[in-house]
Formats: sequence, C-alpha cells, structure tokens
Amino acid sequence: MAEQTVTSSWAPWEAVYQWAPFKIDALGLVTLLGAEEINAAVGRLVRSAYLEYLPMLGAFVIAGDRFTEKAAGFNLYNITQGIHTTDLAAWLTRWMLSQNFEVTRSYVVWTVTPPKSRRNEIITSFIISFVFNGFLIAMTVLSRDWYGFANALAMVVSVVVRTYVLGQQRAAVDAMIDEAISHSTKTIEEGSYEARRLEWKDWKDQRKQERKSATRNRKTNVNTVAATGKNPSIQSNFSADHSDEAKEPAAKGEGSPPMRPNPRHFSNVWKGDEVKVLIIQTDSKAVTFSMPKELLKPPSVFIEGPNLLHPQRYVLVRSIGWAVFAVHIVAIGMADLASQMYTVALLVLPTILLVLKLGCDDSRWKPTIHEWMKSSFGRPTPSRTNEADENAMSDGFVKKRECWIGSRLRAEIYEWPASYEFKEVGEGKDKKWISRVPESEKDRSKKRQDLYAWLALAPDEEESMDKWDLFPHIREDDKSWWYTYKKKKNCLTRNPHMGPQLIRAADGSKAADGDIDDLHRGYNKPGRTSTFNFVDDPATGHKHTVPRRPSVMDSSAFPAISDHEAANANSENSCNAESQPEVPPEDGLTGSGDGDASPRITPATKQSTSNAKKEN
Repeated sequence: MAEQTVTSSWAPWEAVYQWAPFKIDALGLVTLLGAEEINAAVGRLVRSAYLEYLPMLGAFVIAGDRFTEKAAGFNLYNITQGIHTTDLAAWLTRWMLSQNFEVTRSYVVWTVTPPKSRRNEIITSFIISFVFNGFLIAMTVLSRDWYGFANALAMVVSVVVRTYVLGQQRAAVDAMIDEAISHSTKTIEEGSYEARRLEWKDWKDQRKQERKSATRNRKTNVNTVAATGKNPSIQSNFSADHSDEAKEPAAKGEGSPPMRPNPRHFSNVWKGDEVKVLIIQTDSKAVTFSMPKELLKPPSVFIEGPNLLHPQRYVLVRSIGWAVFAVHIVAIGMADLASQMYTVALLVLPTILLVLKLGCDDSRWKPTIHEWMKSSFGRPTPSRTNEADENAMSDGFVKKRECWIGSRLRAEIYEWPASYEFKEVGEGKDKKWISRVPESEKDRSKKRQDLYAWLALAPDEEESMDKWDLFPHIREDDKSWWYTYKKKKNCLTRNPHMGPQLIRAADGSKAADGDIDDLHRGYNKPGRTSTFNFVDDPATGHKHTVPRRPSVMDSSAFPAISDHEAANANSENSCNAESQPEVPPEDGLTGSGDGDASPRITPATKQSTSNAKKEN
C-alpha cells in the first residue's frame, strides 16, 4: 500500500497511463507501402478492365494528388515546327516509362477516335469489386467486428474517391481533345464523327444562347413594368406569344435539329496536321511520335496536362479521401485477425496486378507476368520488345499494342521496320551503305544516327537538330559522321504508306550518296555551334552569314552559354556586322529563314538606314 501511495503521489496523471479502451498495432503502416508503384501505375491514366474498382495500397497518393506532379529530365523536340520544351504532362511521362520502349526503335502514332465505349469493362470491374468488398463487409458484420466494418467502409469510400479523381482527369483529357479539334484549321471530313459532333455542338450552343436572350428579355420586361407601373396589353402578349410559336414550326420545317452522333456508328479517326516529335526520356531512350500538331498547341494535354472541369469539387473529394485514409489506418489496426488478413490480401494483390498492367490496353499481361516471374528468380530473360514479329512484313511497321488515354486519345505503339537496318557493303571505292533486314534480332540498331536517318529530316529540321545539340559537333575538320548519316538517309528504301518520307528534289531525284553539296549548309562552316542566320544575295548568288543577336543565345536551346561567353559573342557580332558589305535592298532580303522574330542587321537594312540618314 505504501508503494502504491508513493507512485500515485509521484504521477498524478496515472489514470491517463492506464486508460486503454482499445489498442492499435502497427498494421496501419501497411497502407503507406507501394506509394511509388501506385503513383506510376495510376498516373498514366490507363484503365484496367478488371481492377478499376478494387482497393489499392497508397490511397494517400490519390488524396494528395501526387500522381499529377511533373517529372524532370524529359525533353520534347517538335522537329517539324522547331520547338523544344522540357515541360511534359505528368501522365505522359509516367505512361512512357511504363511502356518499356526500345532505345531508338519505338514509334508511336497518336490519333483521335470517336469515344470508346467502356460499358462491358465497367460492368466487369463493378461485379469483381462487389464480390470481394462485399465479402469483407459481410464478414465483419456477421462477426460483430465493428472496427473491421469501419475499415471495410473506409476502403470502399477510398475506391469511390479514386474513381472520381481519375475520372475527372480522363474527362479533362477528352474535353481538351474536343477543344483542340474545334480550333483546328484543317478541313474536317464531311460526314465524319467530328463533323457531326461540331454541328451538334454549334446547334446546342446556339439554343443555349437563345434561351439566355429570352430570359434576359423577360427580366427586362418585368423591370420595365415595375418602373412604369404599366402592364402590356393582353392582346399584345397573346399576339407575341403566337408569333413566336408560329416561327418555331417554320424553323422546324426548314430542317430538323442535328442529333447527337452515336460513336458506335463511326469508325474514322482524326489525324490533323501530322508533325514529327522526338522525346528523350530520363533513361536516354529516344522515342518518335507522329501526332497532330493541334494537340501540341497551348493549352496542350501533352504539355500542361489536363485542365480540370470542376476543380473545387475535385479538391472536396480529395479531402474526403484524406479523411477515410485516416480512418483506414486506425481501423485496420483495431480489427480482428481474420479481417486484417483479408484486408491485407485485398490491398496487396490488386496493387501487384495493376503494376503488372493486368487488363490494361497497353499491356500483354501474360508475357509481362511471365517475364516478371523469371526475373524474380534471377534468370536472364530477353526483352519482350526485342522479339521480332515473324508474321509482319520486313518493310512494314510492327504494331506492338495500342491503348486509350481517356475515351478518345489513342496511342498505337509500333517498331521501326526491320528493313530499315543499315549495312555497309563493298570494299575500297565501292563501299556503300544499303538498307536490309538483319540476320537476327541482336543485329537491330540502337544508334541515334540510324534513327535520324529514319526520320527523313528536311534541311530546316536538321538545322533545328543541330541547334539543340542532338547532332555531334565537328572537331579537327572530321565530317565522317555527317557523310555516313547522309549516305544512310539517302540509301534507305522507305515504307511509302507509313512513317516519315524523304522530301525529293523538284525533278524527283535524290542526292547522291555522300554528296558534299547535300551536307547541311551550316556543317561545313567554322564555328558551327554558333547560331547563324543565312541570307542569300540574289544579285551575286553569294550567301552572307549574319550572326544573330546575343539575346537568342539566352534561349533554352543554349542553356550552357555563360554570361562571359555571351558578352564575347556580342562583341564579335558587332565586329562582324560592321564588316558586312553593303548590298542594295531587295524584296525578301531582310527576312529570316528560320522564323526568328528578333530584329537583325542585314546588308539590306544597313543600306536602307544609311540612305535614310543621307536624306535627313
């Protein structure tokens, strides 16, 4: 008794120490596992036909919107339009890293299709979710495990939150696709889904505007009556109403209003104005995109990412996700052992299957699981994408798979044809490059040089590649890389129905292999890494090289140029500009060949300036 008295007097809050109406174990930490895997799997916005409504690990990734955080280290080069950016949408970077692309041989075609129906997949996913989640709820109720019941309800609500959040992201992708097509300058094929959709949308907007105008007129009449105290005559109202009713049937008689098009009745796709895009991933893999340029105009779903349709509601649902995540952490630790074991299995197994892309469009999940099992036991296995498609034509693009982002944006993943591989034959002066099918898959190319030859780059596109430092610099007058590149580019027998096509000369001929004149105009000049503007003098036939202003050197294409180098370049440019010969002004001489809008000092503008000073 004496001992107890001393203890109680020393610890007046001993009741707090002994208070334990329930116990919490460390099982709640399980919910923190798998965050990176869920971030990558969910963030690519590809649906699963079976796992869409099952609970997953890392629910806080959805609640915290972490899957929308952009990744650094990617570079997008719009070769056709000469645009470079490192700002890529979060879903695009996650989607690309999950595709296991080849080093250089992957070719992706982006098109827009009529909305794809997911009805069967939704029903299948709902049935699977109802069975497994329903069993957990029934088990906890029948065993009077109320903490387990709270845990089960928290898991169900987290599934609802994830479904809404991902649904809003996919709906935003579809909305941005529709908006891009609506602002397209390219003529849309008559009778296609896009033409019918735009017709119906215009009619719907017109009707909405008419209703707003009618409502505004009624409010104006009410305000007028209240101000003047005079009511319009019943006869005038009656005649006006009947005149409106008479106009409506007349309008209907001219033609019935357009109906909303049914996507099932259309199979054509929208390609827009295709551009060549090269993306360098964080793992240095170079992936080629062929896509509509309209989808790259800001706001672009590939650059900025989806713009949410209901941002406030989106934040509210995410807040609910945080609340149920907290309940889930506490309740799973208080549940019975049977409920805990079933919960862990219900969380871990769907997470693993989603990471393996079970039921997703962009995966052949059986080979993926087989490859994963082999690699888990340490057995070397060849890459799945290295396997040649024996049934495909050697000069045809080998289609690997396709998937949809949202319901409209489709990605078709191909591999460059086997016949696009190069081999040097002959000896001595008879040496030349030819394109042919390799003897084995091990001989397939991984060189950037071959990829650049496949891209069929035009002179201005080569100039852009040079400025982006994607082409090697010339040292000690060694142009062997450029000669080899040109030979490969000109000797390649291309697929005429798909892929980049080489632009021929006016007479339909192509340059001879290794022709010096075919080399890019900037390659043979000293100081090739500088940014030049080339101006032709039609009178003499000579080219005057005019350095650009140093402000161009501060662009994102030249991030490594220091302020000291820029100052030196500025002084050199001023000296070079003063040494330029004066040339009489000609039409088109003052323009820039590369579309740069910054002002420049050319021989023509210099002569015009001096003449203006003399007149003054």
